[in-house]
Amino acid sequence: MREQVNYFSIIFFKFTFICAISVFLSNLDFSTDEVAIREILSSSGDIVDVRLVKNSAGRSKGFAYVEFTSQSQAKFVFHYLRLEVLG
Repeated sequence: MREQVNYFSIIFFKFTFICAISVFLSNLDFSTDEVAIREILSSSGDIVDVRLVKNSAGRSKGFAYVEFTSQSQAKFVFHYLRLEVLG
């Protein structure tokens, strides 16, 4: 049973790495919310999900993950866009 868990974990890791459809955003202003991120990046591609990391009090920690529908959209944002989101 333990071998199956390890095996599936490795497959999941490889699948996640190969797909690479998420972009990590850092140094966000603490007042930035998911809506603002979605509004600014929506012109760059179709956004599947925005995951803004928050502390236990519900305040932003200043970074987020944005998932796009394709690798090409994620690469475009990663390589070519340098935007400020609310500050």
